[in-house]
Amino acid sequence: MKRSRSASPFRVALVAAVCMVATLIPAGPSTAAPAKTSLSISKLTAGRTISLSGKLTRGADSLKAAVLASDPEGDETVPPLDYGLDLGTMTMQADPVREIVTFGFTVHDPFPGLTIGPGFDYLWQIKVDGTDTGKHLQIGNLGGFPPAAGPYFHLCTLVPDGFVCDHQLEGTMEDGTITVSVPFSLLPADPGSVIGTGTSLVEADTLTSSFGMGGVFYFYAIQGETVKALDYTIPGGVRIGIARAGTPVSKVPTTILATLKGSSFSALLPRPRPGLYVVVAKTCFGVKTCVYSSKTVRV
Repeated sequence: MKRSRSASPFRVALVAAVCMVATLIPAGPSTAAPAKTSLSISKLTAGRTISLSGKLTRGADSLKAAVLASDPEGDETVPPLDYGLDLGTMTMQADPVREIVTFGFTVHDPFPGLTIGPGFDYLWQIKVDGTDTGKHLQIGNLGGFPPAAGPYFHLCTLVPDGFVCDHQLEGTMEDGTITVSVPFSLLPADPGSVIGTGTSLVEADTLTSSFGMGGVFYFYAIQGETVKALDYTIPGGVRIGIARAGTPVSKVPTTILATLKGSSFSALLPRPRPGLYVVVAKTCFGVKTCVYSSKTVRV
């Protein structure tokens, strides 16, 4: 019959020492995004064409929500019916991994519960890369088109006899904060696309609030207020340009869209006349924020 062996004091002490050392050794490199977005041209060659390649590193500064507008409290046009009509802050945030853009805004005067009647809705018109897509977001707490029994988050498209709301989106409506997530493919948009204000449905600012039983009665509703938003650039796109040496990088027209594979980008430019040139790579994100990289090349 074998005797059971208990751990010796030496073995226990050794295990404790190993555990202590493990806690003192720093963890491996973090996979979290760096704080700042960076861009670098690593290779630039002039031949029959000008070829370049480089690296884009998306930073946390490009992934955070961007504030597009901040509207003061108490300026809605119909104070007696001000539940949910007094617009506040507008934001936009892109998720390149999930390929969605989250549209967000607040109201200064949320109706208690915010998701019960009376009805109110919001209209957010969309333009992408300077082109009015005929699309708008229709968001509300009751009604909608087609009518919904509770909160609705629709993407609608203009058609010859009106508009159709054929995409139901994921959204939230709580404590005066409303968000709705839209896939890139439905806008449609890509990394580097600029989302602005459309006017194809009504001549109004970006976001409009109204009081009525949802979008089905939008044109007969009591208007609350409108807010104009700044344009938003989806992070992740790289554009390339070339100009005579000495041109400030921010003044070089970047008309060529680079090809991206992961964090690497590449592009080909037509060969210009002989001379010394500056080649610029640019990536933009959020509201009017851009990062540049440049190299000179003699042709």
